[in-house]
Amino acid sequence: MPNKQSLSFFFLLVLVFISRLPLLFLGYGSDGDGWRVALSASTLWNEGVYQPSRFPGFPVYEILNAPLVGLGSSLLSNSATMIVFIVAIVFFKKILERFEIPGQNILVWTFAFMPILWKNSAVTVDYVWGLTFIIVSLFFLLENKIILSAVMLGIAVGTRLTHIIFLIPYCILLYREGKLNKVFLMGGITLVISTLCFLPMLLRPELKNDIFVYLADIRHYSFIRMIGYSLYRSVFAIGLFGAISIIIFLFLSHWRVIELFKSNDKLLQICIAAIIIMLGAFFFMADEREYLIPIIPFVLMALAIILKRKYLIVTCICLLSYSFINFDLIEHGFGKQRFSPNITSGFVVNDHGVRRKLLQAREILPNYPLPDSSVVMTACGPRYWFENPRLKHSSDLKDKFNDDDASASIGKPDQYFVFSLTSTKCQELQHQGYHIYYLKDMKEYLESFLFYNLDSSGAQPFDFQLY
Repeated sequence: MPNKQSLSFFFLLVLVFISRLPLLFLGYGSDGDGWRVALSASTLWNEGVYQPSRFPGFPVYEILNAPLVGLGSSLLSNSATMIVFIVAIVFFKKILERFEIPGQNILVWTFAFMPILWKNSAVTVDYVWGLTFIIVSLFFLLENKIILSAVMLGIAVGTRLTHIIFLIPYCILLYREGKLNKVFLMGGITLVISTLCFLPMLLRPELKNDIFVYLADIRHYSFIRMIGYSLYRSVFAIGLFGAISIIIFLFLSHWRVIELFKSNDKLLQICIAAIIIMLGAFFFMADEREYLIPIIPFVLMALAIILKRKYLIVTCICLLSYSFINFDLIEHGFGKQRFSPNITSGFVVNDHGVRRKLLQAREILPNYPLPDSSVVMTACGPRYWFENPRLKHSSDLKDKFNDDDASASIGKPDQYFVFSLTSTKCQELQHQGYHIYYLKDMKEYLESFLFYNLDSSGAQPFDFQLY
């Protein structure tokens, strides 16, 4: 007969399933990358051609999603992400039990409903998949099953290249335990598996061009701006209240940290190493706060080891509240953020609203009564035209607009939707008699990307608010 703890955990998993249901039916996600992954998977399934969703490729995830998208569209691919996240919860719980970490139930529930994980466990993006492979790899590492650990980490790298950095804390742990031969075993197998996973990308004839295009698109921010981006996105990966509570309680527990380091706590050391290395890497690539998802289990375990139970409970409550309410510090604008404290909907609630509005936009935009010979800059890729029967995407349009994401409205003469237009192309189309529009809420992003003022170019705002 199942014990009370088993029933409690089963109840948790049921709640995880129920809480993700409202998100499973809302397309591939609010992030355009989810729609790009779906396009890559669909191309592979229907044409047998591997076309990465974006550089440097995410081959394991894109290939695994080919049958999911091909057979069941977003519902099946989103559901697969949810199931993979449940696997992550199970192995996270196993690690907590293996090391008898205090506050296990608190940690498991917090992990299961951590806002950034809640949102990303019902989308077609690789974040949760990579996280799961990392957690499983850690479990096998702690069980001294080095080959299995290395294979799982190699697959994690094949899911997202930056996960290779977790090889560092894992090897540090093995080295400190005097297992130098296993350091080489771990590193060697991980690199071999990673390379095998990336073969579809490495064998692409277009690889050289992909690299050049990627390097040309890299933005070079000032050191001060890099600090600002990384700090802000680190804080709002977990929410302001959660970040403040962690800082305060760690300060109040500084003596405990010193004691634990002297005691040579194995799990705490690997958690601290993973956190420091990931935050260091994040400083140079703070484009999305989701990039910090892989260190969430390490942060939670470190907090449980260091903090008193009452501090841990308060911290977890603050972290979970971010799903529903967010006290922000900035009025957002691409490249023009302004300090303006305000209370907004939480991370999960906001994402649900954006996803619903995106589905509405996919129906409204192609049918909007624009004049003939119109072009709308959306600053969005396939999330408007992929699997949209009202829009047609073709290679001919790429030549016409110099835009990979251009699509045409079916049944509307000469009405097009593109990601963006260069200043030269905008003027050229206007001379041909086209009316040029841009989505109003994407104006600042487009201008920071295109380096010209849209209004002075003669483009007109298209008043549909997605964000």
